Amino acid sequence: MKMRGLLFILTGILLNLNIGYSLSYDKNPKGKQTKRDVKKWSDWIDVKVDEMEGDTTYKSKDWITISNSNTSDVIFVWMEKEGYNGSIDILFNVRGSGNCIDDNNRVIILFRDKTKIDTNGISKFNCNQNSWFSFEDESVDSLKSKEIDKIRVYTVDGSVQLELTQIQSKEFLTVINHLIDRK
Repeated sequence: MKMRGLLFILTGILLNLNIGYSLSYDKNPKGKQTKRDVKKWSDWIDVKVDEMEGDTTYKSKDWITISNSNTSDVIFVWMEKEGYNGSIDILFNVRGSGNCIDDNNRVIILFRDKTKIDTNGISKFNCNQNSWFSFEDESVDSLKSKEIDKIRVYTVDGSVQLELTQIQSKEFLTVINHLIDRK
């Protein structure tokens, strides 16, 4: 009887483990956790169609939040793509080094294999902490296939640099790959 009870407990534990990366848990607006299937694009991407012009925009459903318990710095990441073959546009909303973003500010994305993307943004000066970047070709190839180690976003007053956890990096890969696959 003790062996059956132990087997039951172990089976319950194994069933509740998230082996690999198959599901992500998000808090919906009411604070409850919801499961998202990595393979199901509609769990990650919203589609908006402009009925007047017929344009389609694909957007991430949720922000990816990158933070560190040792600092108050935060980077919120939002992605979108205009049309079927559009460039990937990424919004980095930064907290921790001033509120203002300068014209054509800079971002450095360091991948786990130590390669990097170092590019200027497309944002105009603003004090909303919003920094837009547009990625095409080789940059998109890296973003869709490599795990990100760190992101540094420059502001007027300095920069915010944060390291991504394994889960955050995989969420980034999931969203960008679903955006690219929308045709």
